[in-house]
This record gives sequence, structure tokens and C-alpha cells, in this order.
Amino acid sequence: EMDNGKQKFRNLSVGQQRMIMVARAMVKHPPLLILDEPTIELDDENSIRFVKMINAIKSENNTAIIYVSHRDEEGLNPDNIFELVPTHSGYTGQVKK
Repeated sequence: EMDNGKQKFRNLSVGQQRMIMVARAMVKHPPLLILDEPTIELDDENSIRFVKMINAIKSENNTAIIYVSHRDEEGLNPDNIFELVPTHSGYTGQVKK
């Protein structure tokens, strides 16, 4: 649905919506950006596009990014990976990188 060259947010793809929400958050130059499973429901192409955007934000801003995911994101270049490891009494965390 087009209205004067503008498309309604709800009519955009899930991938486009996610990228817009991150861009909207970054306008205020936050000290911290928390992304919880941001590529869930995205196809491979949109996941790669999203990860490229996050890598660009990381390289161009002083914003710390916490990226929560249950999978290794192809192309994501984190400074550190904190992995939760199951134990008999729950989970422990360990830094992988």
C-alpha cells in the first residue's frame, strides 16, 4: 500500500521492519543496544543483510551491542562470545572468544 511514496510499516517485510527498528534506536546514539534473537523468522538473505548492518553499527559507533542468539550468525564479528553451557544444576557461562 503506497501513500505519497511512503509505505506503511506494517506492510514491510519482517526483515525491513527489524532494520528500521534498529535504525530508529540508533538515531539517539544509545550507549547500549540489546538485540534479542533479531534474526528469528528471517530468511538467510535477510539474516545476512541484518548482520552486515550490525557490523557497520559496531564499526562506526561507540554503542555497545549485546546480541543474543541461539545460533552462530554467519558474518557476525563480535569482540567476545559469552556462551551459556548446560550443567547438572542449570547453566554456567563461559567466554569463548
